[in-house]
Amino acid sequence: MSISYDSLFLSNNGTNIFTTLGFLNRTKKMTERTKFWNVSGCGSLIIFFRLLGYTYPQIINILSEFKLISTMINGSSLIPESEDDKREYINEWLSTHLEKCDFFSPKINLEEISKKTNLFPNFIVYSRKDQKIIQINPENSPRTKLIDCVMASICYVGVYEEYCFGDNIYSNISSIDCFPCFYIYREVQPIGKNDKKESGHSVGKCLIIGNIGKFEQSPRDQKLGPLSKIEGKIIRQYSEHEKYRIDNIFSSFDNEESVKVYSFYRRGVLGKEEIKTLYELGENQGTSFEQKKDTQEGSEQFITSIQDQN
Repeated sequence: MSISYDSLFLSNNGTNIFTTLGFLNRTKKMTERTKFWNVSGCGSLIIFFRLLGYTYPQIINILSEFKLISTMINGSSLIPESEDDKREYINEWLSTHLEKCDFFSPKINLEEISKKTNLFPNFIVYSRKDQKIIQINPENSPRTKLIDCVMASICYVGVYEEYCFGDNIYSNISSIDCFPCFYIYREVQPIGKNDKKESGHSVGKCLIIGNIGKFEQSPRDQKLGPLSKIEGKIIRQYSEHEKYRIDNIFSSFDNEESVKVYSFYRRGVLGKEEIKTLYELGENQGTSFEQKKDTQEGSEQFITSIQDQN
């Protein structure tokens, strides 16, 4: 019998979102009853479309057309662009997808969408005003608009530095904590008389997904602009920091409550075949996780098979 998780933690940046979607699709039976979705970074895009009722393959198709995904890595773009234009573009893009749903409006708040879907999204973001990491969810911020939560989650250097709503200012959480898994919201229930423990509370099972993205300069990167080489160095340092952080945190987790998903950071416009490969890489690691095998070994075998085909 497969394990069922009550809570999930996702922290995504850039193109590793495609690999995560592949992993989630392969292991969907484990999370089909997951109520609490803890998200950071562009992992908020996954729960956004899940709340709207889309399947993982459908989300892949939508995000494949969203050209900004490859810029959503900390420090991915040093070339000055209009942050106001990007904020407006992303807001309109999210609103358009909400308008397509018969039951939701662009102004829907967390309380309303939680009641309609029976899902509990917990957005983990950085408040520049309060100078601390905070949670935004249907319990502590019921009137907050869903779109504002997603917009606050995807602040990045190269996208937009800040996002403001209410009386708060939100900024890039990745530069503060690239893996804020200690801000998880999970269900706590009283332990009954027939349970093994005599008193206290039981905690629902949570799966913490740690995305480890590798970055290497490619010939295509050299065409991205005069600052491309410097940008690449920043992303590589970020990916090394991310791996170090996840490795240290996971040393205290057991194999049932945590999984490392290995992927690649890519820049520029991604082709459909490249996105498909990243997605299948995640599915392959999902199979390894289901079989209680090493996901890193599974990812390396998949990459080797792709290279052999080429």
